[in-house]
Amino acid sequence: MMNKKNMKRIAGAAMVAAMLVSSTPAVPIVSYAATAKATVLTVKDSSEVTISEDGVYELSGSYKDTVINVEKGVTAELIFNKLTLTDKNASAENMVTIGKNAKVTITLKGSSKLIGSSSSETLESAIAHKKDGGEGSLTIRDGGNGSLTITGTKDDGIKYKEGTVTIESGTLKITDCHGDGIQAENVSITGGYVDITTVYDEADTSFYTSGNNVSGKNTITEQENTKVERVNVDTGSHKGIKVGTKAKTYSYKSVTSEDLEANKTYTQEGSGLLSITGGTVVINTAGTGLKANKLTTTGYTATSSGKYIVGSPDDALASNGDIVISGKAKVNVTSSDDGLSAAGTVTIKDTATVDIKKAYEGVEAEKIIIGEKNATSGPTITIESNDDGMNASGKIVTYVYDDETESTYTKTSVSDGTNAINIYSGKVTIKIDSENAKTVKLNNSSLTYQSSGDGMDSNGDIDIEGGEVYVFGQSTGDNSPIDMDGNYTLSKNATVLAVGCNPMGEVTPKAGDSVYVTYGESGNMGQFPGMPTDGTQTTGDGQQPPTPPTGDQTGNGQQPPTPPTGDQAGNGQQPPTPPTGDQAGNGQMPGGQATIAAGSTVTVKSGDTTVLETTLPYAASYIFYASPKLSSDAENTITVSEKTTDDSQTTDTKTTETIKGKTTTIKTAKALGKQKIKVTWEKNSLADGYQIAYRKKGGSWKYVTVSNKTTVSKVLTGLKKGKTYEVKVRAYQKVNGKKVYAKYSKVRTLKCK
Repeated sequence: MMNKKNMKRIAGAAMVAAMLVSSTPAVPIVSYAATAKATVLTVKDSSEVTISEDGVYELSGSYKDTVINVEKGVTAELIFNKLTLTDKNASAENMVTIGKNAKVTITLKGSSKLIGSSSSETLESAIAHKKDGGEGSLTIRDGGNGSLTITGTKDDGIKYKEGTVTIESGTLKITDCHGDGIQAENVSITGGYVDITTVYDEADTSFYTSGNNVSGKNTITEQENTKVERVNVDTGSHKGIKVGTKAKTYSYKSVTSEDLEANKTYTQEGSGLLSITGGTVVINTAGTGLKANKLTTTGYTATSSGKYIVGSPDDALASNGDIVISGKAKVNVTSSDDGLSAAGTVTIKDTATVDIKKAYEGVEAEKIIIGEKNATSGPTITIESNDDGMNASGKIVTYVYDDETESTYTKTSVSDGTNAINIYSGKVTIKIDSENAKTVKLNNSSLTYQSSGDGMDSNGDIDIEGGEVYVFGQSTGDNSPIDMDGNYTLSKNATVLAVGCNPMGEVTPKAGDSVYVTYGESGNMGQFPGMPTDGTQTTGDGQQPPTPPTGDQTGNGQQPPTPPTGDQAGNGQQPPTPPTGDQAGNGQMPGGQATIAAGSTVTVKSGDTTVLETTLPYAASYIFYASPKLSSDAENTITVSEKTTDDSQTTDTKTTETIKGKTTTIKTAKALGKQKIKVTWEKNSLADGYQIAYRKKGGSWKYVTVSNKTTVSKVLTGLKKGKTYEVKVRAYQKVNGKKVYAKYSKVRTLKCK
């Protein structure tokens, strides 16, 4: 608390406010614009403002070492009208303290700031609900171009451990936060803009090591479904938003309190709900450390499971109960650990948008539900993670504390629960980049790491009934784009593109009525109905083994097919003889080999109709595609046009000369007319044709093929006036009847005049 010799307790204004409202019963807090009367408080430096009666209070101006106290049971609206409080001498524990069962609304008019010092030994949080505070509430809303910036807290930005925090509107920014951005029993965000960044000063120190304890650091060991952590250094919490109470079993080795008994087992039920139904939420916990499976930087020791934990990583959004993101909410996450983590269920529905730009695991929960049954629209979710993109994994957690300070302990987590991933509608895109190294800077250290994990991993079932799912996983190894321990059901109403490898056949559904086509190695040993056993291209209906079609596609499910001509062969029993062309499958070795280069163009056709054309971001050895656009009555095929990485390997059968990279240079490109762009390239007698790729800036590529080597220009039509487009060109030759492409030219940015 503050030194009362150096402050003036402002009670007079509070008493005036009490007189204004004492003759009338308490009423719900209304918006600032509708407030009839507000008591304007006169505040000075080094003061303690105490509000002991219900009412509406306005504070403005800039003050040092002044704190605000709202006493227990009070219902009050605090209007922050361009208010700045600076904790200069670190004389208080919190800048705004709210008492037991108090209900407080902070209405923001203009820009207000609560400025602390994270190096303070006294200041903990900017806004805090007192311990044992009962079911209090805090609501933050806009009162006219309103914003609140909280910076420099040693602990949480807003701590409401036993209450509910609601953000209705306005802008809330929490930065330089050394604890949780917001910690509460429940958090509800219905609108506004929330921006939270957490940091950790020692994020370049490795607190976790493998094997035995080293120099007092923390240790972690994992075996099957059990993880044991020994925490000797409690580095604190650094979550963006954390809600609820953790479900756990715990005991103490030694105690001094009469209320506790040594070695006695206690239990605690879990709770908490994080609900985001509107507004925009931006969370960044990357400054707290790094958690990765592959770290190439020297000087750090991996855990016994091969994980690297540097600093004190923590989740962006975490709930000890459930997380629900719905409505038109927008969530943007960068995390050093999990993006979204819930002990219960994570539900993302309606037209919400979730963009997880970086995380160790994108979404982790006991159950993950995307969209709703029979919905005509759904959420959009993008995930780029170091480990699993989605992980359905429930846990039972046991703590053994050394003493009642709970600063050093042993934590044991055992995977358990009814785990499932259910996707009903919407679009999910997951990327696991195991090929390209990434670099992150933590304080004075630069760390280089790579991703390694499953796209979707469930310790139970995966059920995809609708929507679109695009997973780009590892090209080789034992991690799969889709992995589950239980059943995998895929409906004919769903679209799934799974690219990477298929080490144990997980990618192919075990049940459902989907129509699908595959390309590449399978490694699935032909165990499940409807699953292709081997070969470069196959189709299936999710129920019965497909009949091998003619051409470049086959599948058996029952009997070994006769190896066809073309790009595929397989017999279901022995590794096939690699055919000519650009790929062969083996059907034996899990994970296969990366035979499909990054940058390759994948085209899926049902009969003569193209249903998908996309460019692969990473190399792969297996492609699975299911869609309601595929027909069980048509020949469904996948064609891969690989991006050539070495032009010297691309030769015409009639000549030893090669296609040069410069042949695809865009020589001139200018706007002609209102809706046309003319693209011209250098003529080359060896080119059999050219492919032009163009798109609106940041959009999806569209392709035009010019099958005439003597033509050196093409006019693109159907473009929109005034729009900016990106254009690139590449040449191709026909080798053994197949188009083999040279490198793309540099991308040119053109405007349709």
